[in-house]
Amino acid sequence: MQFEFNALKESKTKVEEQIKVYELKIDELQARLEEDFDTEYIMRIAREKLNFRLPEEIIFYNDLSK
Repeated sequence: MQFEFNALKESKTKVEEQIKVYELKIDELQARLEEDFDTEYIMRIAREKLNFRLPEEIIFYNDLSK
């Protein structure tokens, strides 16, 4: 019984940690939904999702692996 109790307690701890991670992700996404839909927002999304850059930007590539 004690082994089963310890296993359940450990499982509960892992699930609670996952819940915290998901709650943080939800808060982040909620904040993004509440942002204004302006030029800065459009540029950020274009950079993150579409890898767009401005014409005057210089992009450096690094082929060194860590």
